[in-house]
Amino acid sequence: MNRIVSGYDAGAAEYARYWAPVLRETAARLIAEVDANYRHHDRSDRPLRVLDVGAGTGTLAIAAAQRWPSAEIVASDAAAGMMGFAQARAEEEGVL
Repeated sequence: MNRIVSGYDAGAAEYARYWAPVLRETAARLIAEVDANYRHHDRSDRPLRVLDVGAGTGTLAIAAAQRWPSAEIVASDAAAGMMGFAQARAEEEGVL
């Protein structure tokens, strides 16, 4: 594991505390824009799939799961500590 990933892995709790709330509004705006584009192209015949690379504590993936409950959401992060927080948050929010 490289130094950067190790730093995120070790600092996952602080990231979740300070950055996740800051990113929530940005994630909501992105989800709204994707939703508008998805609806505009009328893709109702195909299931929505979302891949969140570098998911951190899951802010974007959780927002996507809340907006599109039937979508396939995949979240990935190199730092296991971040994914641990993402999984716990998804369970708390009832989307996992």
